[in-house]
Amino acid sequence: MPWFNPVIETVLGKELPGEFESLLFCVQTGIGVGIIAYYMGRFVERKKQEDKKK
Repeated sequence: MPWFNPVIETVLGKELPGEFESLLFCVQTGIGVGIIAYYMGRFVERKKQEDKKK
């Protein structure tokens, strides 16, 4: 017995194809990498600006 039921599969009433699950995984990965890269870039630029002020 699973701890949760997949939301999309519950709404559709059937199991998702493997290709669609892979697509969702890739989209989630891309979003996560984008967020991490954005914040790392902000910290690097903030450090550069602080160094210029000194």
